[in-house]
Amino acid sequence: MTLKPGESWRYETPAGQTAGWLAVSSGEVMLDAPASAGEMIIFDDSDRAIEMRSTGEVDAKLVIGSAAPHPHSLHLGNYSVHTSAEALKAGERHIMDLHKELIERERQPPPHSSGPVPVLR
Repeated sequence: MTLKPGESWRYETPAGQTAGWLAVSSGEVMLDAPASAGEMIIFDDSDRAIEMRSTGEVDAKLVIGSAAPHPHSLHLGNYSVHTSAEALKAGERHIMDLHKELIERERQPPPHSSGPVPVLR
């Protein structure tokens, strides 16, 4: 969204959506604290309305979002997010297997035909 300098806006968070964030791409906004271009704000666990005002000399451009919290503990990997440690290990192992397969394909001479491009799954 874009707020002109001095313009205010109120985000009415839907009931039950207590996970909220805001990212500013340009300009400045004042919430409970100031936020400027390149910053991201993570809100407290609440579904209260979020009020903001553009405080800079230029338009404030931002993205705001909210959601219901995920019902499971999340396990974070280098390339993926899973709901269990076992699923994370399997997912990361699959990514490494695909990486190895790509490296092996790069070592092979290119095919002489113009057939379909292989798809890795």
